[in-house]
Amino acid sequence: MIKNYKLTVILAAFAVISCQNKKKVAQSTISYPIRVEWSLVGKGNLLGNHSEGIESGSLWITGQQEWRDLVDKINTNNPVSDSFIENEIDFAKFDVIATFDEVRPHSGFIVAIDSVIEDARNRLVYISLRDKKRGFEMPSQPYYLIKVPKSTKTVMFQ
Repeated sequence: MIKNYKLTVILAAFAVISCQNKKKVAQSTISYPIRVEWSLVGKGNLLGNHSEGIESGSLWITGQQEWRDLVDKINTNNPVSDSFIENEIDFAKFDVIATFDEVRPHSGFIVAIDSVIEDARNRLVYISLRDKKRGFEMPSQPYYLIKVPKSTKTVMFQ
């Protein structure tokens, strides 16, 4: 009886160690680059003629306070965040990537994040700008916000 018990314990230990080793091998054999899955938080145009004080460029937001500060700026003139798909972000699990174009003469410009690609050290965010050549004749600033799974890799914008 004791021999069977010892044998069972030893076999269970080998099974656990074997599974852990397979997991480590699987993690170390990731073939880069890989496409990072993301979800849209919000997109559109800010219509405050730059009164929001948001410069053109891209941001990597990793915490709740940074996010609240940005949303407050976005909402300076209009409750823009009311149209977001998601307002509450779990920053223990996700980061937010935000990109803003410069203030444009009409609302026909669109900025978009096309993809997020990860290599062994970095996350590359690919951004595009389009001009539909039509829109309301009023100053507007295109923006695009996404959330991505949390990572310690450096984010680079392309």
